[in-house]
Amino acid sequence: MPAHELWNSGYTVTSYLIKKCGYTADQAHNYIDQHFSEIRPFLGSGEIQTYYEKLRSEGRSINDN
Repeated sequence: MPAHELWNSGYTVTSYLIKKCGYTADQAHNYIDQHFSEIRPFLGSGEIQTYYEKLRSEGRSINDN
């Protein structure tokens, strides 16, 4: 996902992945989970909160380095 394409799209990372790339919500979450440290600057505060809530609901620890 080229950063300039995301910035110019007007979408959040999650909605970009779902609407432009055809991801399901679970696939979008998995993508964010796998690439969190590198894409965090592009995530909105709501997306970060949702990410942490999903980790907690899965019983995973939050490593916020």
